[in-house]
Amino acid sequence: MTKLNKIFNFLKYFFLEKKIYLINSPSEYLCLIEWSYKEKIDKAKINVVIGFTTDASINQIKDLSIKYYNFNELFFLKDLFNEYIFRFILNIYKVFHVKKKLVVVGDYKYYLNQPIYNRAKKFILLDEGISLTRLVKTKIKNNNFQMFSIFGHFNKSESILNKFDYLKSFILPKKIDNGKIILLGTRAAEMELITKNFYYQKIVKFCELYNKKEILFYPHRSDNIFDNFKPPKNLTIQKANLPIEVKLLHLDMLPEKIVGFYSMALLNLSIILESTGVEIMNIAYDTSDYKNEKIKKSFKIITKLTQFKNIKQIKI
Repeated sequence: MTKLNKIFNFLKYFFLEKKIYLINSPSEYLCLIEWSYKEKIDKAKINVVIGFTTDASINQIKDLSIKYYNFNELFFLKDLFNEYIFRFILNIYKVFHVKKKLVVVGDYKYYLNQPIYNRAKKFILLDEGISLTRLVKTKIKNNNFQMFSIFGHFNKSESILNKFDYLKSFILPKKIDNGKIILLGTRAAEMELITKNFYYQKIVKFCELYNKKEILFYPHRSDNIFDNFKPPKNLTIQKANLPIEVKLLHLDMLPEKIVGFYSMALLNLSIILESTGVEIMNIAYDTSDYKNEKIKKSFKIITKLTQFKNIKQIKI
């Protein structure tokens, strides 16, 4: 299909279809899969719009579509338009479009999504990460919405609980390799919530604590800690071409532990792997010094959640 045909198909879908699906990240893509599976919606009837996100996110979404789950069509706005041109298209949309019966949206804060879901009859808000915990419902203009989320502290009438039923159906009983541990990276240092040296020292201490184990390190897609530091001897850096939740499906054996740093992935895995015998661990440290008050507020909430309490906390 030529780019011109793709643009034409997108514009027809964007302005005329009564249902639209908007995501920005691999985690939102996974959540959309779970929502469509729970609602028993044929994936051949779903076209997905991916906003102007990072190249790393786009590449992971493309890999997920090829290697895990493919919807009917994916429209990557970055491949179709200059962002300024799409802003112009969006201004036209505000004046003329077929009213949407349903919008399913990942990032409710994303400025290109807001004019679309605010004008819909109803919208579904997917998990887009820990920031969903600080949702202020009164700031959303369209009050006819539900959340599809792993977080169970919202009003039950306003939320649908995501139990990862689709992904769980592929985690067949697998043997556990007691010699291997998966360590998940974090973008906290890139966001300057912690220093890179602090982050690196935590990794070093963890590898020393489990010095007889083989530690497989999966960096976050915006994590480049080992551009600056030398990896410990028992740590091997893995290519993070898929979210860890899906990467596990391609492993012959599960690791004995999966460890991380206050990540959404740990919360997801505590649900997905709850009956497998894999231990989920969080490397704990004091988050009260975070300068970003919004992020600090989120961590205060998640540490009180049932999912987080099911994760073993280690201090090193």
